[in-house]
Amino acid sequence: MKKAINFVVFIIFILTTIPANKVFSEEQKPCFLIISKQPLSLLGELTKSKESAGLQVRYVNTDDIPSEDRLGPKDIRIFLKKNKDAWNIKYLLIVGSEDTVPMMYCSPASEGVASRDLVDTPTDFYYSSIYDEWDRDGDGRVGEYPDDGVAEHKADIFVGRIPFDEPKTISEISKSIAEFDNLADFQKAKLLFGGAMLGFQGEVWDDKVMERTDGGEYCEKIYSEIFSGKGFSRYRLYEKDGFLPSPFQCEEPLNAETFGYQIPNRYGLVLWTAHGSPEHIVRTVWNSGSAQKSSPSKADLSQPRLLNSTQMTGAKTRWGIVVSASCSTSNPSAGTGLGASVIKAGASAYVGSTRVAWSPSYWRKLEDGGMDTILYLFCRYLSVPGTSVGQAIAQARVEFAKKYFFGDIEDPIESAQMNIYNFNLYGDPSVCLIKGDIGGSVEILEPSISASPGEVAKWEANISGSDLTGNIFQVIPDKQDMSWAVPEVVIAGNKLVLTAEIPSSVPNGKRFWILHQKRGDLSSQILIVLNIVPKPEASFGFSSGDGVIIPFSRVKSSLNLTQKTKYLEVTLKYDPDKIKFVSIGQPSKKSDVFSFFDNHFGLAYIRISGASEVLPLISFRVMKFVGKTSIDVSKIVAMTDRPEALAIQSKSFEIAIGEKELWISRADFDRSGKVDSFDLALLLSRIGCTKQDPKYDPVYDLDDNGLIDFIDYSLAFKRISG
Repeated sequence: MKKAINFVVFIIFILTTIPANKVFSEEQKPCFLIISKQPLSLLGELTKSKESAGLQVRYVNTDDIPSEDRLGPKDIRIFLKKNKDAWNIKYLLIVGSEDTVPMMYCSPASEGVASRDLVDTPTDFYYSSIYDEWDRDGDGRVGEYPDDGVAEHKADIFVGRIPFDEPKTISEISKSIAEFDNLADFQKAKLLFGGAMLGFQGEVWDDKVMERTDGGEYCEKIYSEIFSGKGFSRYRLYEKDGFLPSPFQCEEPLNAETFGYQIPNRYGLVLWTAHGSPEHIVRTVWNSGSAQKSSPSKADLSQPRLLNSTQMTGAKTRWGIVVSASCSTSNPSAGTGLGASVIKAGASAYVGSTRVAWSPSYWRKLEDGGMDTILYLFCRYLSVPGTSVGQAIAQARVEFAKKYFFGDIEDPIESAQMNIYNFNLYGDPSVCLIKGDIGGSVEILEPSISASPGEVAKWEANISGSDLTGNIFQVIPDKQDMSWAVPEVVIAGNKLVLTAEIPSSVPNGKRFWILHQKRGDLSSQILIVLNIVPKPEASFGFSSGDGVIIPFSRVKSSLNLTQKTKYLEVTLKYDPDKIKFVSIGQPSKKSDVFSFFDNHFGLAYIRISGASEVLPLISFRVMKFVGKTSIDVSKIVAMTDRPEALAIQSKSFEIAIGEKELWISRADFDRSGKVDSFDLALLLSRIGCTKQDPKYDPVYDLDDNGLIDFIDYSLAFKRISG
């Protein structure tokens, strides 16, 4: 009898010292919790999808959450904290507008900080981090900086929201989410990029002088650094209107018509960067009539509408995950704003900003901070197989807060705190872009190519995945009669090549084909583009003189045309940290207008009007670095007396810098092959020169501080005899 009593006491001891949830946690599936005022029956398709994915679905009506009066964010957070471990909550899907399930309004700035745009920001992030203290100073203003510290809160739950109360809308959204959730990876391995211009060098915005900000450049960076090589094909829409548009190659120019045409098409990820408001996003175009100015005024710019909530509300889309690098498109006070309307139209997830989103105009890397850093991190996490969209945005917030919070020096420091609250998720927090299946997906290396009549067009692609069994590829024209040139498909291992012979009689213009990939009953479509252009009648090349490139040497380029031109424009891209312009050779004296615009950040634009045969010389100076860089000719258009344009396909010219020459070359001013007293004399003659002096030459400014002084002399002296 005593042994039995001891055994009972032992069991009681275990159950009273170890939480019940710890005893049974190994058997408990992760919980997908739904909080709503509407019945669970509206989410039947979504519930089935989540249960088949191995999640346990729980439903809680908002009326069952304890509250003293009207249900508030703190009541919901307390409820989540109480049940997190017992239910093993991993995902929270809020179903309802802000009126039925409120957001928390966080204050990014301390009381008394005056700013038109630093305002209380609605966020669901408050429900994600349920254990951290959000109001450290206890003043009732949640999330202030610096009073409550940097909001580097760890996500305990991944949160999303369906921002609607209407039963029919909720049911339709549930079906769209379930449909996307059940797609194979290869059906989602397509990206749509919409890159608008956001600003130009010298433009004044809120009393700040801006740098050039090209959404196309951001999209290219996202693709090349994150998605390239992972089996994703892309379709690009970039700004091509007005003066100094995006120089990056794309499939079609960005406008309301081309963007609208893509709404019904299937894309796993859609990312746009544009100026925004609660109900629409816009392009920014520098009107060509003011192109002689060095920078535009407000009157020189126009902002045509690109996409609006009314358009999306009446549409049906098959977009999956949408990322909006724009202001205020998820503002909950706007009713059915743009973000909500995209979800209503059929998207599974939408990452957007509830208020003004902040990002420096000079953004080029993660360390620059702001919105672009958060969304870059989001895409990077999302590209990892098995990472859900809710997990990706949560991890992006934390990494941004810990590493890049202070990167944006163009905007108030509180803007970084506001950005953390700003970016919220509409839709399913558990959906993945990549689950990690082994079936192959096609990555077209360059979806848009150019060729001339009589030539053979060629697209190349890689096929990812370890199991290509059962894959069938077929190409058909997209709504055009092009039986003359249906591309041939050749597959060798993990390589796919498409070729099409172009008859000599085919007129210039764009042609579109669809590459169909089939695997059993599943299929996917990839749009490819052929630009039929006249045969090139111009050449472009670079020469470095003796063929040896060393720091601070000059690189010369020449553009030669086979006949006289009435109009010529050339767009160049380069890395401004490695290459800078030195001079432009004089064009033909017959030219009426010669315009050169070095718009900084690696974009130069040259324009000649009149009769010219040759643009003889463009001279660059290679700066201090070791390795490789390139000068890219992204566009050449030369108009002749004939009505058509002469065009050259984009080219890239690689420049390599040798390591062994670096130490000597920086102070070998007379290029004699060694540093000696003659070089020191050349430097001495410029001692005291600043950038404003005519005699100033950056070659002699060895420490790059804008002043040629005895520190530079000392650096040169150390290089005598190499």
